[in-house]
Amino acid sequence: MWKKLYLFFTRALRCPVTAPEPVLLLVPLIILAFSSPVSALDSTMAGKKVVVLGDYVEYNTHTQDVVVKGRARAFNSDMNITADTLQANIGENRIFAYSNVIFWDKTDKNTGDFIYYNMKTGEGYLEKATVYRGAQIIRAGRLDFSPTYLEAKDLEFSTCEHLETSHEDYKISAGYLFIKRGEYMEIKDMKVWFQDKVIRNQKYQYQDLRETPRLFRQRLGYSRYNGAYGNITLPYNIRDIRKGTANLNFYQERGTGLALNESLSFSKDQSITYSYSYFGDTKNDTVDHKMNFSYSPRGANISGNVRAAYSSLALASGEPNQELNLNADASGKLAWLGRTFNASASLVNRIDIDGDNYRGDDYYSLLEKLPEIQVTLPQQKLKLFSTNMDQRLMLARYHQSGYSSFRGNKYSLTNALNLTPFKGVKYFPFTIRVNEDVLFNYYSSGEFMQVNSLRLQADQSKGKLRSSMRYEKKNVLGDSSPFRFDNESEREYFFFSTDLNMKNVTLKLFSTTYDFDRKLFGGAYSDLRISSEQGRSNKWTLYLKTDYDLGDSKIEDTPRLDTKLKSIYSQYTLRPEDTFNRFGLTFSARYDADKKVMQDFNGTMNFVLKPLTRKAHLTLNTRYDYTRNQFTTMKYDLDYDLHCFDSKLSYNTQDKDVWLEFSLKASPQKPTKLFYDYDKKKLKPIMRRYDI
Repeated sequence: MWKKLYLFFTRALRCPVTAPEPVLLLVPLIILAFSSPVSALDSTMAGKKVVVLGDYVEYNTHTQDVVVKGRARAFNSDMNITADTLQANIGENRIFAYSNVIFWDKTDKNTGDFIYYNMKTGEGYLEKATVYRGAQIIRAGRLDFSPTYLEAKDLEFSTCEHLETSHEDYKISAGYLFIKRGEYMEIKDMKVWFQDKVIRNQKYQYQDLRETPRLFRQRLGYSRYNGAYGNITLPYNIRDIRKGTANLNFYQERGTGLALNESLSFSKDQSITYSYSYFGDTKNDTVDHKMNFSYSPRGANISGNVRAAYSSLALASGEPNQELNLNADASGKLAWLGRTFNASASLVNRIDIDGDNYRGDDYYSLLEKLPEIQVTLPQQKLKLFSTNMDQRLMLARYHQSGYSSFRGNKYSLTNALNLTPFKGVKYFPFTIRVNEDVLFNYYSSGEFMQVNSLRLQADQSKGKLRSSMRYEKKNVLGDSSPFRFDNESEREYFFFSTDLNMKNVTLKLFSTTYDFDRKLFGGAYSDLRISSEQGRSNKWTLYLKTDYDLGDSKIEDTPRLDTKLKSIYSQYTLRPEDTFNRFGLTFSARYDADKKVMQDFNGTMNFVLKPLTRKAHLTLNTRYDYTRNQFTTMKYDLDYDLHCFDSKLSYNTQDKDVWLEFSLKASPQKPTKLFYDYDKKKLKPIMRRYDI
């Protein structure tokens, strides 16, 4: 529990750490949680456009200072700062905010009297700050920070809602804390309080933050799918040459698994990384081996995966069904004669171990690759029309199993021509792209095939209006492939789309595809997306999509098409910023214009039960079937604040599952759960529900 929380909070500090003893970890949690707004300033303000608003704005051209007074606000897509007064210096990349400062970083609320931050150096400090990070509340007299250190004075930390009063169950305080990022941490005058009494007092504590991996980790639990399960993890490091972790998994209802993740470093320029996993299913008598690897010799990089799956099933007829499936893929860059080539290889092989003992799978159709190898030659630049040409060679040995078993070789050459994009004529001001592929296939049984693929695309962006057209055509000449799963088919179609992009509004006016082979439109649609303005505390999105049936309309009928409304889909989402007084809503619905009925409704609501108490949060998740005229699923989640603890009651009407959870706010990752089995009418304690 402590290690997970510790690592979670230290991500904001960007430094490797190790887990200390649980009691000694309490104070580091305070400061590491408090570091969130500090890191947020570094990542959200630097290099992004910041909008400044207020009742009074003043700009000094000589000093490059911007001063905003009265309902002052500075925000961008990631953060929002409000204060009585804001001051920013453009030349020196500094920002100040003082008097009633409220800083929102996504869902974390931070308040204080004064904040200073240098967007260029990453240095700054906060005064009289209160930080609300989820269920945790931190207060600090002053916090100084930079990319290399963190220093704080007069700290208080608790997960109780009333930190400013004296009746919280517990809190932790410290007079001073200093963190040298990635190296060490010092704490002075630490006190742990419980119901206004000091239960632990420590004058000084030193903690090494350099990484030292734990030798052994384990996890135990229970799930209805796996039964009792266990996991053992063993990390190792041999002279920084061989590093990795070994995992052993046991599932009562499924079987045993073994995994190995390892990296080998031969030299500075040569290394290999691979992962191997094995799983044996005791119920179905199957064994599955998987391996992924990455090899980096000098001047090249190769990666791929290998899988071998064995199964042996005892059928009701008594006949054994045994088979082994082998799959392998590898790709990478190879250096030869001073040039770089992209290459890939693929192997697919199925071995019917039972032979004629079980004839039911003898006609299983599969194109086996024994193997298939492709090489992409370096790109060539042609002077004609500023064209780039890519060439791909392929050599394959195939076996087609099933009713018509056949073996043979395939030799392939692909020439891909790409013209440099160019502008159209005066009356067609589009950016035009032309691509053409010519594929030659030759088979050892004598067949020859040529496939020509042409792609023309035209795009135009004029103000807020964007239009796109695409034409594709594929011709197949010569013989058909002797392999059933290797044939090419001809096609010819045209695509058109036009969009209107405005602030917070995106409108697709019309989008459709025309199939020249069928001489029919493949339908059409329009959609509209409206979102709230940036910087709002409550963010919402409205999405509408209308699908149309164009019937038997031909392309020559354009623009007078036989358009008929097919369906309307709508979705609305409300996502609040305030995690303490939240109201969330998501719903979607679809209307069938042919049947003139609502087809489906899905909704999720999350809100505070203010009429009853602000401590209760109710979440409803439902789906309404308009065909049956009933709710097919309904899930209720009731969260209740028990001061320093959280409780949750869940009920699902479809599965008839009832769950009751309790967790300490400082450790929400490991709740204590009780499960009520509706079938057996029993209440069962669950260590952790973990379904794969």
